[in-house]
Amino acid sequence: MEIRMQDPPSLPPQAETGYPEARLSDLLMLAFEKACDQRDLEVATHLLDVLDLLAARIPQGVDRAQHDSQKRRLVTNVAAHERVWRLRNDIAVRKPNP
Repeated sequence: MEIRMQDPPSLPPQAETGYPEARLSDLLMLAFEKACDQRDLEVATHLLDVLDLLAARIPQGVDRAQHDSQKRRLVTNVAAHERVWRLRNDIAVRKPNP
């Protein structure tokens, strides 16, 4: 008797994420924002590193729309770095001195 594993049914993008056609960078940015909201600086920093990695990629055969999207992503990442900087400094200010 042969037991065969079935592939799990694939869900449409909206069912998996709650967002239609969500890009990986969008989902990572949501996770980054949540980490900042919860003041989890370590997780926020790691997520921001991954966002930077994605933003630094130079896609092949880029059209105008993709180029504009890439520029917006970089601007968003700059704002994210600023948020981590503010969070890091706020935590340092609130940390009691021994």
